[in-house]
Amino acid sequence: KIELEKMRAESQRIQKEVANIHIEKKRIIDSVSEEGRKMAQAMVVEARATADRILADAKLAAENEMRSATNKLRDKLVRSALAQSVQIVSAGAGESKELRNQIHEKLFEKLISDLPENFDAKKETSCGV
Repeated sequence: KIELEKMRAESQRIQKEVANIHIEKKRIIDSVSEEGRKMAQAMVVEARATADRILADAKLAAENEMRSATNKLRDKLVRSALAQSVQIVSAGAGESKELRNQIHEKLFEKLISDLPENFDAKKETSCGV
C-alpha cells in the first residue's frame, strides 16, 4: 500500500510539473507573439518614415529642376530681348530718338511680362521681382 501511495504522489507531482510546463509554454508563445507584433509595427512606422523622406527628396529635386529651368528660360528671354533690341535700334539708327526709346520700352515691358515668375503673378500689381 505504501508503494501505491508513493506512486500516486509521484504521478501527481509529474502531472503538476507537466501542467506547469504547459503554462510556461503558453507564456513563451504569447510573449513571442507580442514581440513579433511590436516588431511588425516598428517596421511599418520605419517604412512610412522612409517613404515620407523619399517623397520630400523627390519634391525638393523637382523644385530645384523647375528653378533651374526657369532661370535658363529667363536668361534665354533676356538674351533674345537684348538681341532684338539691338537689332531694332541698329535698323532704326536714322529714326528719331523718341521712337527708339518707345520701341525699347515696349520690348522691355514684353520681356518683363513674359518672365516665368510673372506667369503665376499676373493678378498681382507688382511684377514679382
